Amino acid sequence: MEEITINIDKIKINDDWKEFLRDEFQKKYFLEIKKQYLNAIDQNIIIYPPANLIFNAFNLCPLKEIK
Repeated sequence: MEEITINIDKIKINDDWKEFLRDEFQKKYFLEIKKQYLNAIDQNIIIYPPANLIFNAFNLCPLKEIK
């Protein structure tokens, strides 16, 4: 099986969030989430939200506004 990786530069979120989450996205648990996500897609399982909106909350709430 192909190694699961995450290229954070391809994720469409604010650069501040990318830098903040960079290490988190490389942790084992997060890579396992991606693996399960890809398996679900391969099985034609409908996933919500759509792929282009998965990280949209980070665009709606800028990191600098988090307390």
